[in-house]
Amino acid sequence: MPPKKAAEGGGAKKVERKYSAVELGDYLVGSPVFIREPSKEEKYVKAIVKSISGTQLTVDVDGSTKTVEVADCLNANVGIDPVTVVDLAKLPHANEACALEVMRERYVRDQIYTYAGRLLVAMNPFKLIPGLYEPATLTKYQNADTSRGFPTDVPPHTYAVAQTAMDMLKTTKENQSCVVSGESGAGKTETARQLMQYFATSKAGTGGARIQEIILGANPLLEAIGNAKTLRNNNSSRFGRFVSLDVAPTGGIHGGIISNYMLELSRIEFQGQGERSYHIFYQMIKGLQPDEKQKCALKDAPDYEFLNKSGCYEVETVNDLKEFADVRQQLKLLFSPEEEIDYFKCLSAVILAGNIKYKNTQAMGTDKAGKVVNEDDFQTIATLLGADGSALNEAVTINVVEVQGNVIKSPLSAEQATVMIRSMAKELYNTLFDYIVKSVNKQIQFDAESKPWIGILDIYGFEFFQKNSYEQFLINYANERLQQFFIQQVFQAEKVEYEAEGIDHSMIVYSDNATVLEVFDKPKAGIFAYLEEQCLIQTGSSESFTSACHKNVKNPCFQIPKGDARFLFLIVHTAAPVTYDTTEFVPKNKMRLPNELLVVFKSAKNLCMKNAFEEIEIPDTKNMRGKFVGSKFQKSMTGLMTTLKSSHAHFGRCIKPNQVKKPQVFETETTLGQMISLSVLEAVAIIHKGFAYRATFQDFVDDNNVLMSVLGAKVEGSNMKEACVAMLDRLAIPKEEFQLGNTKIFLRKTGWLMIDKHFRTVMANLKPLILKLQSIYRAYKARTLFLSFSRRVTRVQSLMRRYQLRKSALQKKLGCRIFAGSIFVGMFCQLQQRRERAALTIQRIFRGYRTRKQCQKDLRQVKARMLMKKAAAIGYAGIGGLRWKAFMISHRKIRAAIKIQSNWRRHAAQKVAKKLRYERLRNNAATDIQRVWRGYLGRLRVQLMRLLTPYAVTIQRFWRGYRTRQSAMYRSHAKLFDRIRRGFVEDRARVVIQSCMRRFIVLSRLQNVTQAAYSMQKFAQAKLLRVYVSNLHAATLTIQAWWRGNRVRRILQEEKLKLVLAGHLMRAEKQTLQECQQAVVLLRERELRGRLKKSWQLVHVNVSVERDDVYPKGWAAGIRTVESFNPGADLSHVELGAFHTVVATSSGYVYTYGLNDRGQLSIGASSTSGLPVPVQPISGILFPIKIVQVSCGVDHTLLLDADGRVFAWGSNQHGQCGCAPRQEIVPQATEVYFAPVRGAVNPMLKRTISTLSAGAYHNAAIDDKGRVYMWGRGDHIYIRGVFSDVPLPLWITHESIVDIGPLDRVVCGLGFTYLLAKDGALYVFGQAINGQLGLGSKHRRSRIAVPIENIDERVTSISCGVHTTLAVTPSGTVYQWGVFLLWDPQSQVCVKAQSFVPMPVDLRRGGITGVAVDVKVGWWEGVILTSDGLLWAWNFFDQPSDGIFRPAVYQYILAEGQCVRAVHVVSSPLFSAVFSKLEGDKTAEKARGAAAAPSAIRTRPSVNPNWDPMAYN
Repeated sequence: MPPKKAAEGGGAKKVERKYSAVELGDYLVGSPVFIREPSKEEKYVKAIVKSISGTQLTVDVDGSTKTVEVADCLNANVGIDPVTVVDLAKLPHANEACALEVMRERYVRDQIYTYAGRLLVAMNPFKLIPGLYEPATLTKYQNADTSRGFPTDVPPHTYAVAQTAMDMLKTTKENQSCVVSGESGAGKTETARQLMQYFATSKAGTGGARIQEIILGANPLLEAIGNAKTLRNNNSSRFGRFVSLDVAPTGGIHGGIISNYMLELSRIEFQGQGERSYHIFYQMIKGLQPDEKQKCALKDAPDYEFLNKSGCYEVETVNDLKEFADVRQQLKLLFSPEEEIDYFKCLSAVILAGNIKYKNTQAMGTDKAGKVVNEDDFQTIATLLGADGSALNEAVTINVVEVQGNVIKSPLSAEQATVMIRSMAKELYNTLFDYIVKSVNKQIQFDAESKPWIGILDIYGFEFFQKNSYEQFLINYANERLQQFFIQQVFQAEKVEYEAEGIDHSMIVYSDNATVLEVFDKPKAGIFAYLEEQCLIQTGSSESFTSACHKNVKNPCFQIPKGDARFLFLIVHTAAPVTYDTTEFVPKNKMRLPNELLVVFKSAKNLCMKNAFEEIEIPDTKNMRGKFVGSKFQKSMTGLMTTLKSSHAHFGRCIKPNQVKKPQVFETETTLGQMISLSVLEAVAIIHKGFAYRATFQDFVDDNNVLMSVLGAKVEGSNMKEACVAMLDRLAIPKEEFQLGNTKIFLRKTGWLMIDKHFRTVMANLKPLILKLQSIYRAYKARTLFLSFSRRVTRVQSLMRRYQLRKSALQKKLGCRIFAGSIFVGMFCQLQQRRERAALTIQRIFRGYRTRKQCQKDLRQVKARMLMKKAAAIGYAGIGGLRWKAFMISHRKIRAAIKIQSNWRRHAAQKVAKKLRYERLRNNAATDIQRVWRGYLGRLRVQLMRLLTPYAVTIQRFWRGYRTRQSAMYRSHAKLFDRIRRGFVEDRARVVIQSCMRRFIVLSRLQNVTQAAYSMQKFAQAKLLRVYVSNLHAATLTIQAWWRGNRVRRILQEEKLKLVLAGHLMRAEKQTLQECQQAVVLLRERELRGRLKKSWQLVHVNVSVERDDVYPKGWAAGIRTVESFNPGADLSHVELGAFHTVVATSSGYVYTYGLNDRGQLSIGASSTSGLPVPVQPISGILFPIKIVQVSCGVDHTLLLDADGRVFAWGSNQHGQCGCAPRQEIVPQATEVYFAPVRGAVNPMLKRTISTLSAGAYHNAAIDDKGRVYMWGRGDHIYIRGVFSDVPLPLWITHESIVDIGPLDRVVCGLGFTYLLAKDGALYVFGQAINGQLGLGSKHRRSRIAVPIENIDERVTSISCGVHTTLAVTPSGTVYQWGVFLLWDPQSQVCVKAQSFVPMPVDLRRGGITGVAVDVKVGWWEGVILTSDGLLWAWNFFDQPSDGIFRPAVYQYILAEGQCVRAVHVVSSPLFSAVFSKLEGDKTAEKARGAAAAPSAIRTRPSVNPNWDPMAYN
């Protein structure tokens, strides 16, 4: 039902409003004014004033003259085009007529957005406006200037509000909120969706994060369960919501929190004619599969009492099936499949509750005890909810009251039970709605206390109907609270602008609606207080509540209507007076589920019910104060106001321009009612109460310069402020009506209207001139249009002629093509006949070929049978089984070879035949063409000869023959001619006889030769077969002898290899002992020098492979050499590459030794030979320097000094030294160049590096601003955007790294990189097939930084090796992942195993007493430092028991009274070394036994040489 006017809805007198009054004066003659015309749809008509008589005006309205009272007129704006007005507050006259004119003209031109001071007014266009929400439009608003509020360089738009909020969030770091309100169908939901879509769009493109997808995807879900079809709107939101969004500075949503308000529960039970209940009911009835419907016991919609009263089941603009697919997709993100089905079961139970009927029976001493009529449906509800049927029935039909400790049970009547079960359905749906919102929040929530956010409030606007009940009471209370907040925000914004300009605003007084709010929530004297009082007593009723309000509420905004007012009272709201019907106030305020029903629901087996009611507490019925609907709503509004007050608010008002929901239809009464109820006109009035006009000095002078020229004044000088004062003095504006700020002039409404009077007067005087200029301009415009039109006509005519010519040419061309096509078709028919004849010939030849092939096959089979018979004869003759087997193998090979040869010959023959067929077809075609042509020519010649040659020639020929035979000479020689004829016959007979004899002789000789050949074949075949078998047997013996010899050689080689490996292991153990002895010597020398606690102490060296080729004098000897060079200095850094060592001292010198094939030692380009021990400091650096960090890759080294500079040397094959120009080897230390910061004040200022790490072939560094740089091998960096080697440090700006926040350190490995944030979160990217990414077996590579989620706590330390990675948490839990050694008790060796996710290491064995505080990784070793200063380590794990891997832990034994305060491990393919920094432990409770060496000798685990890298998981 459409909203009534304020007077009708409230039943009070017409609301009197103050407009810009029409003042009488001569200037008014000839000016337009608005007069009231209630009979017309526009309500106000613009008229021209003709004359003034007392308090009456004579006006011209559409050519007719009429007289009106001044009180019925409103001022009109002169010289202002309504279409160009983007802000109603900037109109001199902002009365309702002017505002309606602006809104109407802009709406019909699809300009649906208009500002009203601090408000954005949006009108529903009921259509899609092209280009309004395209990406190009969005980009335009992203670049708009919002420094002075709403941007003025772009038209009003929802995007302008969103961008203003984002810019203020970025500059002020304060919370922002967008308050969207309006009546149903006005477009609130769409406006909120556009705001959210704008926030989700980044300047770099739309984001695809999971949280953002859930937030945007939650809209269809919430609309399905909270929206319904009403008479006003097909998709009306029946709830309010406030969404707090964590928006990135450049766009993109990273989190959110949703709060919901005021879900309309009455719609579940009742809908008006032509309306629907919530969409979800109809969607699941249509969209669920048959088996799912059976599980949910769903019927058709007309079978439900809750759905069939309105008679509406379809919505014209809503596709239930399509939207239900989006709903299910979102539910799959929130629920498991089981809980999803249980959710639909609960919804089915809600609508089935409306079918339950009760009747009164005799029970419990009363004849009005309600009993279920349709028990099957009730049992179905209990089954769907997973509740006990009898307990549910008792909770619905029995009232339980506790009086003085005694529990009294009484039955409910049939009517009361019906109300109870329907209330149960509504409360159940409300709880399910809240559960959906909580489930969404769990997925998207963020820390709103520490991060600034942008909120979107989508809530009802002010409502007043013919009958206003409790729902309208709560909605209008919420709008009064929002109105008070709005007035405070506008006043505060005005105050900020006045103070910024230095304007005195002490005389400006704003009044808010505090008086109206006192009617609602004044303590102990407001409507809510009296309502709660009636709900707390058993006998409370709506009539008692209304009576209490009539007696006790003393407020001018609260009135008692005339007549029967037992259930009525009137409240004068800010928008309009509203009369409320209080019949249902007390029942609706009490509406809650009985505690017994809550107990049944909390014990339900339905998973969704169990989770939804899990956090709902059972209230104490003895103390219900503050637990009713009104009290809860007051608290929620107070919380909402607190949230909004903590933010800077931006307001949007949505208006529905017509009730027919059609585009381009503007209903004045409907629009005006909404502008009043939404306080749009009130917002403009609030601004006009202060300084209504404000503009810069330059704009004010430009706007009024023409006026001053007409009045004879001249503005001189460049000081615009003085010019403004002169103009105001000339116009006689009182000084109290204006103030001058720093950059703007401010005018009060009276002063602004005085300038408007002058303007009207000037316009009246200049009217003749204006009319003359307008006529001249119209003539010029008409002539210009005529000339332009004539040129266009001429152009069209020329184009038409050109079209006709081209059309005729195309028709002729088409005729020629048709004729040529006919000729071609005739020729094609003849060609088809020739093709058929050729096909018959090919078929005939092919059949002959196939027959011959079959004959050949039969002949081969006959020969094969004969051969088999011969072979059998040979076998029977005495050849043994082995020779027979060899013969058959040989025969098969021969047959296979023959088969291959035959196939190849067939292939070659087919290829030749195909070529010949093609040539023959070509030749036949050419021959046919030639034959046809020759025949044609021959026929022409014959026809010509027949025409030219007379038939006499033939007669003459016959006549000459006849005469010759009849001549005397022929008769005299007749016998001679007969003898000659007989001689010819005899000669032919003799020739035939001779040829037959010669043929017989040749055949006889050929048969003799064939018989001889057959005899020779029988003899030779047997002899050749014996030779072949003998040779085959000899070859077999040779192969067997060679195989036996090769097997013996392999066994000898394996045994030799085992001996060599054993020798290597023995030498490695020996070298381990030698290195440990050197460590003892170093320890004793430092004790003598008193530098035991300041330097790194070598604890243990474990040699894996002989190191004589790299360190022939021993590795620890190199460290002793460095200390001999610097006896007063300490070892500050020791690092290992693959085959080189870098040692740095506290005195600021760096030494290297080892191999130098890739320039690893930085001793210059003159030498590539290695150094067994250090000789001198490295070259390329001016020593001494303060060294902060040293890190080694495979064959390169990085060094970081205290000034943040980075030096590199060694191999630069992949750019890992970061030096330009690119060179394969960097033979001496060279500074790495980092590009200066873009946009820096000093572009020459270099970046300062705080920490770095060198991987195998790539590096990473972090500067003092937290920026990450990487360089080196591209497939090892493996971050999105990097596809090749990076020779220079590259600033990594990918969002997955930038969004991490402050970083603590970076660690590089073999093809991957770890990032440890300051908050302890661990991230990784790169590629590692051995599982060191820690992301699971399915994720062995990642081009973006992703968190490692299997570690429950923050990480304090991480160490990365070649095979495995270790991390430790504050609680001392150690995690390991990657490849590790696992002891195989059967083969007594270690095999390799793999873990793709971090697994906790069980350290309960081995006597570990302290908590792990630091971890390090060697080649295979894992080393931990515990809180009691002890070092523990392990090389392998035992076989898991109960699924838990336990390491074989051993301890490094230290001298008595010593404990470790730091540990450092270096490793290479040759060996691993453990360093520590020691200090005395005076508080140790027991002494630690001293050892001969600072390490524990233990058995080295061996690796299975037959281990298959593809066989482990």
